[in-house]
Amino acid sequence: MSTNRVDERVEANGVPVELEHLTDFAIDANGQVTDEETDVRQIKAVISSPSESDTRRLEGRLSNGSVKLTVKSDVDVRGDRDGASDKIRYPVEADNTDSELYRVVEVRDDTNHLTGTRKKTVLCDRLGGR
Repeated sequence: MSTNRVDERVEANGVPVELEHLTDFAIDANGQVTDEETDVRQIKAVISSPSESDTRRLEGRLSNGSVKLTVKSDVDVRGDRDGASDKIRYPVEADNTDSELYRVVEVRDDTNHLTGTRKKTVLCDRLGGR
């Protein structure tokens, strides 16, 4: 198996973030998600600002508080998961008092056409702090 250099760099230089996604839910009579069960785990990500082209393409879906994450290619993160988009919390702190919560808007599985190296780009919009 060949080594993925992007995955190596994310592992070496990334910061811890919490990835939260729904594992089970119900929908009430009004069509709202209820009885949520979530899975929360810590992953590493390289965090940056979205590019101008990302911001233009996702106009109306990204705010000024948006972030772009590069995560390892095998991370299961989705913006279209049944029930609700995945969420990212950063920075990771024990009491979450200064953490920001982000909603995953878009996930791209990118492959460099010259090297064949895979990476996963995640665009997130800030929901607020806790």
